[in-house]
Amino acid sequence: DKLVTPKPPGESLLEEFAREKLKEFEEGEAGAGDSEWTRYADKNAPELAESKIDMNALPAQAVGLKETLTDLRQAEAYNLQGEANISKNLYNNAIKDFSRALGINPNYIDALINRGSAYAQLGRFNDALIDFNHALKFEKKDPELYNKRGEVYIQNNMYDQAIKDFTNAIVINPMFSDAYLNRGRAYSEKGMPDEAMTDFSQAIKADSDHSFSFIDRAAPGIHVSDDRTANAEESEQF
Repeated sequence: DKLVTPKPPGESLLEEFAREKLKEFEEGEAGAGDSEWTRYADKNAPELAESKIDMNALPAQAVGLKETLTDLRQAEAYNLQGEANISKNLYNNAIKDFSRALGINPNYIDALINRGSAYAQLGRFNDALIDFNHALKFEKKDPELYNKRGEVYIQNNMYDQAIKDFTNAIVINPMFSDAYLNRGRAYSEKGMPDEAMTDFSQAIKADSDHSFSFIDRAAPGIHVSDDRTANAEESEQF
């Protein structure tokens, strides 16, 4: 049986129609043949799925709703085009696309995260942090977002902040192998090899299919003092 959403008390027919259309928009996807999308999309960008919204079905009285939906579609189109540019390593172009999307909707979480990631790739770490911090005001349960901000911190030798973010990511998703690996790198840079090795082991347990890749990525960050190495070699003789 289909679950029917109860109509809020005192809601007019137009308000009910607007609510249902917004619900359809949130559950729908962009349409490849929709001119409002394809007009802004990169010709080489991934093909967009068919939209569930028929803009012509909106009544004349719902002008504001129609304009809002059109704006949201344009913002999504810019975001998709930006993602296509990131896949081609065209980070400056991607930033322009994400900025256009954010010009329409300043709190567009995906565009904030994507633009922050593009900034980080260009070494614009302050700009990346601004976008990630803004996104975290609205999305506090995204482990990937904490991991991305943590990577910015670790690249700027802010290891305590990085460890805190990687820990948050792990609390949300205990099987997040990249967060374990990154936190291990941060521990290693802080001169905490035991904690680092524990996290590297957890990364392998969480994703054993990529264990060799993890070892290669973790190796540059493993710092063991000469005294500890000498003691280990001496103990092996007995």
